Amino acid sequence: MVDVFPQYGSTQGGTAVSVLVNGMSDLLAPRAKCFFDNIAVNSTFDSNSDSVRCITPKMSRAGAVVIRLSASDGASFALNNGSFIFHVQPEVNSFNPTE
Repeated sequence: MVDVFPQYGSTQGGTAVSVLVNGMSDLLAPRAKCFFDNIAVNSTFDSNSDSVRCITPKMSRAGAVVIRLSASDGASFALNNGSFIFHVQPEVNSFNPTE
């Protein structure tokens, strides 16, 4: 794995993440899985950009997690020093002044 974009998203999940995988398309297409720590999510392989696209899961805590990909044959790959940072979504409780 070469790069991850974006590198951060909400703990609510739902962030579309692209993992660039130069030269690994034969290993990962068509049924790779993404893992955010130990949580597996389905992915799609985009041969035009040589990347795997995943949607982040909902996480119970903020912080950095390791991203891994597993191929349909069971091989597993991790990005060197690669992580995705989950942050708590900001919440607006009130506005001042109200008028």
